[in-house]
Amino acid sequence: MIDSLHAAIARGATVVTANRRLAREVVARHDDAQVASGRSAWPSARALPWQAFVGELWQQALDAGLELPQRRLDATQAAHLWQRIVATEGQFGPLLDAAATARLAAEAWERVHAYGAGGASWRGFAAGGAEVDAFVRWSDAFERETRRIDALDPARAADAVANAAQGLPGAAQLDVVLAGFVERTPQQERLLGALVAAGAAVERVDVDAKASIGHGSLHAAASPRDEIADALAWARVRAEADPDARVAIVVHDLHERRALVRALAEDVLCPGLQWPGREREPRPYDISAGAALADAPIVAAALDLVALAHGPLESARAAALLRSRFLPGSAATRAARAAVERRWLEQGRRKLTALAIAGTVERTDEPLARRWREAAAAAALPREAPPRDFVDAWKRWLDAAGWCEGAELDAAELAARGAWAELLADFVRLTAVAPRLTRDAALDALRDLAQAKPFEPEAPGARVRILGVLEAAGLTFDAAWVAGLAAETWPGAPRPNPLLPIDWQRERNVPHASAAHELAYARALTAQLDACAGEVVFSYAARIDDHASAPSPLIAHLSALRETIERQPAFAQRMFAARPALDSIADERAPGLPDGVPLRGGAALIEAQSACPFQAVGHHRLFAQAWPNAYAGLAPPERGRLVHAALASFWRETGSQEALVALDDVELEARLERAVDAGRAAIDEAVWRALPPVVAAVELEQALRTMKRWLLDVDRQRPAFRVESTETPVALTLAGHPLSLRIDRVDLLDGGARAVIDYKTGRAVAPKLWFGERPQAPQLALYAMALESEEGAPVAALAYAQLKPGEVAAVGLARDGTAWPGLSTPAEVKGVAIADWGDARAQLREAIESLAAEVHDGVARVTPRDGKVCQRCDLRALCRIASVDEGDGAADEPEEGA
Repeated sequence: MIDSLHAAIARGATVVTANRRLAREVVARHDDAQVASGRSAWPSARALPWQAFVGELWQQALDAGLELPQRRLDATQAAHLWQRIVATEGQFGPLLDAAATARLAAEAWERVHAYGAGGASWRGFAAGGAEVDAFVRWSDAFERETRRIDALDPARAADAVANAAQGLPGAAQLDVVLAGFVERTPQQERLLGALVAAGAAVERVDVDAKASIGHGSLHAAASPRDEIADALAWARVRAEADPDARVAIVVHDLHERRALVRALAEDVLCPGLQWPGREREPRPYDISAGAALADAPIVAAALDLVALAHGPLESARAAALLRSRFLPGSAATRAARAAVERRWLEQGRRKLTALAIAGTVERTDEPLARRWREAAAAAALPREAPPRDFVDAWKRWLDAAGWCEGAELDAAELAARGAWAELLADFVRLTAVAPRLTRDAALDALRDLAQAKPFEPEAPGARVRILGVLEAAGLTFDAAWVAGLAAETWPGAPRPNPLLPIDWQRERNVPHASAAHELAYARALTAQLDACAGEVVFSYAARIDDHASAPSPLIAHLSALRETIERQPAFAQRMFAARPALDSIADERAPGLPDGVPLRGGAALIEAQSACPFQAVGHHRLFAQAWPNAYAGLAPPERGRLVHAALASFWRETGSQEALVALDDVELEARLERAVDAGRAAIDEAVWRALPPVVAAVELEQALRTMKRWLLDVDRQRPAFRVESTETPVALTLAGHPLSLRIDRVDLLDGGARAVIDYKTGRAVAPKLWFGERPQAPQLALYAMALESEEGAPVAALAYAQLKPGEVAAVGLARDGTAWPGLSTPAEVKGVAIADWGDARAQLREAIESLAAEVHDGVARVTPRDGKVCQRCDLRALCRIASVDEGDGAADEPEEGA
């Protein structure tokens, strides 16, 4: 079709296209033809997408003094106005997603004018339901506002120009050729008819929508992923055979599958560019359906900096910003700055101001910290101002913060920076519909614009073009593969606009309103694609998800593709296949510990050695640490510190069970409140500042109620005792090594024996699991060994205080029923042969000494005690117990019990 336009362009006709891509292609192909014919200069081709053509006619009418509104809103201004109206005019209160509803309203408004008879036809939608009534109300508000500012939006511009067509200067000399339209709306036909009536020449160059589909061939792929991989392999063969060939892959659902398509294109078309350091090199392909401008890294950094000028920034975004190469600093400096994210997570800091960020990076990047402090001090964002004032303030802030300073930008980044400048210009143009904005509204509007603006950097020299079906409409190629035409997706299911009466949409054949329209549209578009190249392949996936699929009935009759698609193995597989033979070495021991060296890690070291020897070495000798999790409230370790410190404070003040029993309800509550205050002080104040006040109050209240439940249900019900010590440091020698421990609480019982208590804010381990070669929860046994290694009373009870909300209980083992009624006695521990208390203590001691000997010898086998150990372990990436087998790509099965 493009080749047929050369004669029209030569006579000076204006080519009006269905989309911007086709207009660019028409101009480029015309220029290529002139160069090929040996010309060094020629008149440029005039090719405009439809909306630009209407805008040009509008301006001509204004220049001629015709009666038209003085202002024509662009799509950005109209969208902002719709969002403001929908957000503020809602009859049913605030909407859950005003932006999405505004987009639906704008779409309905466009269809009312494109497919209606013109004028305020929406007012005739009577009794259409709540959604239609809301649209009528919003439309009235939109019409009133545009009339107030003497403006029309793009949806009504074509009708306005049609009404003024008779007075257009030079209309009789206008020569228009329409190209690439699969279907034209009644509104477009009205404008074209008015131009013809004014003397213009209008020619339509379209593919016959009723043309038969039989030129292409059909390919069935095993899965949607294989379908794209087959298309890319096919395209690569053709691009390599003819470097000048125009090769295209058209994907029906490209917007949804863009990430997969890009990943496979990298693997199939340019595997060599996957090596580190080549990320920014030009690719041999380009993909339409560009991502949002907000997702371009250079723009994302700018948006985060602007947000930081307005107030606190989410910690994850702040951390990403500090890692950005669009801030000053070397790669080493950025890596050092990145470390602050761990500190923020540990402190529970969810949002940070520019000054707070400067304070945390001061030790790693003092120049940036100083610069941001000065920028924050000088920043002066108005509370309410015209859009231009905000843009000026943002530009000053970005310069002061160092955005892009010293960064070497590649072509795509330069294009994104240019698009950012255009975005700011779009924001300034909002003045037409929003003369003044509040600070928060300005930031929200900027973000909305960046999210709505597509960004598709040019890919000069790209030999394979990957397009959506609408982007491909009207384009021609040497070879094209059209993917995604399964019966369940092509034609698509009807999706009528919920804000318009369904009968009205069907009567006017509005897009997506009926199955009949979708079939006719898909047939016309398929016919156009069938004729877009000398070689065309249509494909579908024979299996989608978990069910079999068939080709669309529009292509099912085509002959099967005779060519065998040969795909190379994935890049990772090729790397593994090319590697030299590797020797396998079983390395299950760390260097043994010299005698007398203190053991690090306390009771957690012995517990880790029992759970999995490698875990003990990884945590306590290699100091491998998991990345902290973000929690809505206190992190579990912080919650534990709160309760430990609070109970220690309570018992330092109370002292004994007798004193506890003597407390009345009021005094008990007051004493608990003082204890919780002491527990609160045990946690970094930065953590409390980071918590929302209501969350902090809930954490403290929950701790108080849980402690009270323990005191009333457990400690008050026991035989008499006196708290001998809390948070007591003790030492124990194991396998010739000193081990430092801290005991939460030691009670002195009637009769002179001791009870050892360890607080657990989670679920405690039952005594039957304390025994065996790989015992669980050895802390109490370690504490008892340490106490009895010193002079003092014997230990008669070992108890975990399970301080889990709703599940408060004492879990443990006692010498007999008198030491601590309610705890298990040795005879009551099921599944373990224990003669008496002395035998129980001996078994615990023997298991602990055996584990300590392993620590001394450096035993580091990856042998988890059970599957739960691996589920809770944060070292799986280091030990690789379930790593992928590099030989056949299958995952190793964990050992039985792992």
